[in-house]
Amino acid sequence: MGRIMYFVRMEDYVHMVELCFTSFGDRVKYWITINEPNIVTLYPYEMGLFPSSCCSEPFGNCISGNSDLEPLVGMHNMIPAHGMAAKLYRDKFQRKQGGFIGITVHSFMFEPLTDSELDHDAAKRAFAFNFSNLPHPVIFAPPILVGQDNALFVTLSPISRSLTKNGNKRERESYIYIMYDLPFNFLRSNRPLNPIIFGDYPKEMRKYLGSELPSFSLDERIFIDFIGINHYSTVYAKDCTSSSCSATADRAIQGFVELVGERDGVLIGELTMVDGLYVVPRGMEGIVNHIKIRYNNKPMFITQNGYNSPDVQEERINKLVNDVKRVGYHTSYLAFLAKSIRGGADVRGYFVWSLMDNYEWLYGYKVRFGLYHVDRKSLTRIPKLSAKLYMDFLTNKSDLIGKEASRDKRSFQKDVMMPYS
Repeated sequence: MGRIMYFVRMEDYVHMVELCFTSFGDRVKYWITINEPNIVTLYPYEMGLFPSSCCSEPFGNCISGNSDLEPLVGMHNMIPAHGMAAKLYRDKFQRKQGGFIGITVHSFMFEPLTDSELDHDAAKRAFAFNFSNLPHPVIFAPPILVGQDNALFVTLSPISRSLTKNGNKRERESYIYIMYDLPFNFLRSNRPLNPIIFGDYPKEMRKYLGSELPSFSLDERIFIDFIGINHYSTVYAKDCTSSSCSATADRAIQGFVELVGERDGVLIGELTMVDGLYVVPRGMEGIVNHIKIRYNNKPMFITQNGYNSPDVQEERINKLVNDVKRVGYHTSYLAFLAKSIRGGADVRGYFVWSLMDNYEWLYGYKVRFGLYHVDRKSLTRIPKLSAKLYMDFLTNKSDLIGKEASRDKRSFQKDVMMPYS
């Protein structure tokens, strides 16, 4: 899967998306306006790890920035772009082209660290602050009709940049961050929703951030056909209102919640190469069911789910290709996804991250999520064990998700996978 990225001014956004809809709408049937808006605000404007590298103490030591405020501003500035793109598509293109438009969010599943009421409330706040905080109301479109060929997702993601001029005076320029997920045949091969759907920020955010949160006009309308979920892991949520926490967790911007990966010295799941990502298969069922209930079972796609081995420094080809842990990861996560579907969750598709080992941002090529190993010298692509078994599962030649979920396999393939063949 290739990626193309660049920036344009906000005032050119409508022209840009109209050009995309006009040029590619006969082939692109699913459009994602924003990919992981919570990550787009977290890393550039709270932690300062991505451009524009804005942050403040205790989150980081950047030249400029306000980690307690700018993530909210950045998030708020992204939503009008979604609204413009979605309204344009619905008014001018959707009826003729027969496609759908949605938004994708990266999300952990959050479990209370202890059985205390405070930690249970902390888990709810964690979800509100990390998944449910995209602003603006939404008018729901009719349910997605499955069966389109050549499902190609294109993401058109906005971002804003703060500029400091004349001392403390702050001016803002808005940009759109565009990322195309280039087409591939799927069978061969992460704060955002509450205000979009319900018209305001979650009550948990209003309680702790109050007037820092922008307000919206009730006349503004945003359309959404589906919710995309990028899910990899589950973490514990610890309350910080009545107990000591780290300096970065004990703040309103975090909802006074500390996210941790272990309890009483026991990890929540097996470690991976990426800090903070653990193997917790039950989280897939948990997050899907949570979204099903909270957002009235809006059609969902699992747009990312994948595994990276913690021992990738072992460069022997036989170890990289015989990726039994990746097989186990997808086997177990798919089994829990099947349970959610059996329970009525309207999940329309599942995408593995990723087709092949590729460039993983700050981790470079050291982190390997792919079903295919890429030799960096020859660029030869070698199918891993996971690629073969996953292909067999998709073509109904084997039972990847195991006996536990075998009775769901046929319906899972028919209802979820086959539309993309």
